[in-house]
Parts: sequence; C-alpha cells; structure tokens
Amino acid sequence: MKINLTWLEEKNTCEEGIEYFISNELEGIEDVDLVKKLFEEEKYDWASWLLTRLFDKTNNVKYAVYSAELVLPILEKKYPKDDRPRKAIEAAKNWLANPTKENAADAHAAHAADDAYTAAYAAAYAATYRKIIAYGIELIKGERS
Repeated sequence: MKINLTWLEEKNTCEEGIEYFISNELEGIEDVDLVKKLFEEEKYDWASWLLTRLFDKTNNVKYAVYSAELVLPILEKKYPKDDRPRKAIEAAKNWLANPTKENAADAHAAHAADDAYTAAYAAAYAATYRKIIAYGIELIKGERS
C-alpha cells in the first residue's frame, strides 16, 4: 500500500510525524519501505505506530503477543508476583487459536488491564523494539503473500 498525506491525517498522525513525512518528500512511499526507513532511523515508536495502523485485527494481536513475550522476562523479574502480563498473553493466544466472542472478551479484559504497563516498559528497551519492528515487517510481508 502506498502511504500518502491524506491517509496519515485520517489516522491522526502527530504533527511531528506529518512534518517528517512532508520534509522527507515521502508521498506515495510503499508502507513497508516507510516502516524500514523509520526503523533505520531508529524511530521505533513511529514504526510501531505505523505497523499497528497497517495490520488487521489478527496481526495486531500477533504483534502485541510477540512484543509482550519479549518483555515478559523483564517484567516477571521486576514484579514476580504480578501475573497480569502472562494472563494477558495467554488470553490473546486463546483468541488467536479460537476467535470466539468469549475469548475476545477475555483477551480484551486482560489487555485493558495490562497494555499501557507492558508497552511503557517495552518502549524503554531499544534492542527489544528493534526485534518487534522487524517482526512487524515480516507480518506485513506475510499478509501480502
């Protein structure tokens, strides 16, 4: 998919992101190429934001599970009695394996309780973010195969 200014505005891209897009003359760039460019420039949070707008619901859940699993050891070491991240991951995996309304409700409840906490912790680790973005690029490629 080609990315244009209108699409970015419809997705409520931040002002800094719009300025970056315009100043780098990126109108019409392929989505994967833009993600790769952001990745190479170490704009990991922007690349992740873009990926989540490009994915369908299933790939967004896969991406969230992958991301959460990467930081789970960090979280469990720091907060050994907090089982919310592990429960959120398991609920999401259950929904991926069997996308029923009941599993969706369980996954949503677990995610709502934990997403900001996990995401904030993950964002602090650039090496982890690099792996997460690389995985997202592979998901996009897989959607188009």
